[in-house]
This record gives sequence, structure tokens and C-alpha cells, in this order.
Amino acid sequence: MILTPHGRLVFVDFGLGEYSSELEIRGVDLHLMKRAFQSTHFRYAEEGFNAVMEGYTEVVGKEATKNVLEKIKEIEKRGRYVAEREERCE
Repeated sequence: MILTPHGRLVFVDFGLGEYSSELEIRGVDLHLMKRAFQSTHFRYAEEGFNAVMEGYTEVVGKEATKNVLEKIKEIEKRGRYVAEREERCE
């Protein structure tokens, strides 16, 4: 993350380094960011992710945001993530 001189917080991920408008790719990227917040800043994860999505909405619009949030929910239901939730509940 970079804090600009104007007080804006910018996320940088040099590892991915590509632009895609594909819903699956956007959903996976944002899902991974959500999980990163949950694993490193649990107390502020929801607030942080909501702030990211607020900025995301400003850039891509409400309809695209709605679609990507639905994709994130779909991704979270996939086998790998369901198994992790089941392990935590035991």
C-alpha cells in the first residue's frame, strides 16, 4: 500500500501486473484481498474491505460492483474455502 501526498491510499500488487475486465479474475483478486484483511487485520477486515469496495464502486460503477460481489460469494462457496470453514468449526 502507498499513501499519496494527498492522503489517498493506493494498493499495488506487482505480482499480478495485468488488467482484466473478466468477472472471474476480478472476483478472485478481490476475494484474495478480503482474505488478506481477514488474516492480517481481523478487527478491521470488514471495514477495510467495505472501504475498498466503496472506492471500487466509484471507479467501475454500481452494476459492476454488484456483479463482482456476487462472484465473490460464489468463489467463497467453492470446495476449498468451504473445507477451510468446516475445519475451523470443528
